[in-house]
Amino acid sequence: MLTLRRSEKDYLLRGQEEYITATVENVRKLKVAVDQAALSAAEKVSAKTAADTYLTAFQALLDADREVAVRSVIYQQASNRLEAVADEAAKAGQQAAEESLASASWTAMGAIIVVVLMSLVSIGAGIRYGSRISTNIVRPVKHLTQVAEQVSMGDLSLNVDRTSDDEIGDLEESLARLATAVRFFKADSEDANAAQLQQMRSQEVRQ
Repeated sequence: MLTLRRSEKDYLLRGQEEYITATVENVRKLKVAVDQAALSAAEKVSAKTAADTYLTAFQALLDADREVAVRSVIYQQASNRLEAVADEAAKAGQQAAEESLASASWTAMGAIIVVVLMSLVSIGAGIRYGSRISTNIVRPVKHLTQVAEQVSMGDLSLNVDRTSDDEIGDLEESLARLATAVRFFKADSEDANAAQLQQMRSQEVRQ
């Protein structure tokens, strides 16, 4: 039982496939040990049922972990694209301002002033637009990416609140449901294992 929990915790910490295989194999070994133990038929059935329940919950955890990993990649790709677009917009605005200033005539002071003012307005608008993107999209996406990574590492203490009514809000709500489901399966598995272990200890005491 301790070996089983150790392989599970190793997977939660490192996320490597070898620990998945080890956990599944340890469940199989536990069921074999139950078959060979000096227990009644009903107790053996109960113990193996608990082991199967644990394995089902662990598989649900794996599925949730994989979904979190996929969504993390999507969030990161979206964040990278948004940052690239913002950078290109800033560079385009700067290049347009430089070209406008280079082509202006030194004798047309009024035209230069107009171009400078328009450039400042464009830069200000670009900064405001970039700030809005960072506030409304990039920062929430980065935050969700960090939360997803923490959940995939086994940290289920985080709460994700919905902060908007758009697609970002949908992603926040989906991630919150996912974390809740993982906590439920993990708690249910731990409760079942604790109850089974207590029952087995009680049986040993009676014997």
